[in-house]
Amino acid sequence: MRRSILLTVITLFAIFPTLSFAQDTVSVEETNTAIVMRLIDDVWNAQNPDRDILGSIVEESFALIFESHSGPQINEPKITSRAWLTNRYGYIHQAFPDMHITVENLIAQGDMVVVHYQAQGTFSDYLPVWWFLDPTESGELIPATNEMESWDGIFMYRLEDGKIIEEYWYWDRHWIEIMQHGLDK
Repeated sequence: MRRSILLTVITLFAIFPTLSFAQDTVSVEETNTAIVMRLIDDVWNAQNPDRDILGSIVEESFALIFESHSGPQINEPKITSRAWLTNRYGYIHQAFPDMHITVENLIAQGDMVVVHYQAQGTFSDYLPVWWFLDPTESGELIPATNEMESWDGIFMYRLEDGKIIEEYWYWDRHWIEIMQHGLDK
């Protein structure tokens, strides 16, 4: 009897070499993609500028301390905190309360997730000039244009143990023109 069961199992593995009796497993790429898509959906597309809600989403998604690369100093990462990022997101929501991000392309490999997106929203309130560096600093404000704006960009996230530990923000020339247009007003 034992021999018969053993031969049956060996035969099954020979016929179906990829057969697995383990439960469904989720790859690192799938897990990381889900974290990034939740961030996009719950931070950007939910259109909820409440800082407490933004803070809880940031807390769930980001490591306690992480690197942020954006703006003209993209090659000079800013070591920052969740509170800093919550303020940054809050300023963007304040300036573009109806902003929506459409994911055009997404690539996940290992610990990296890269998102090519198109954003649009009405620039209806001011934005601090240096929002991408330190949104807590006071300084010159970019006044609203009250126009519907759109731009393309790329988010790159590196994750470790289910938390974002590094982010890059790239945006197209139109984003820079939007900011300059606001300053020219």
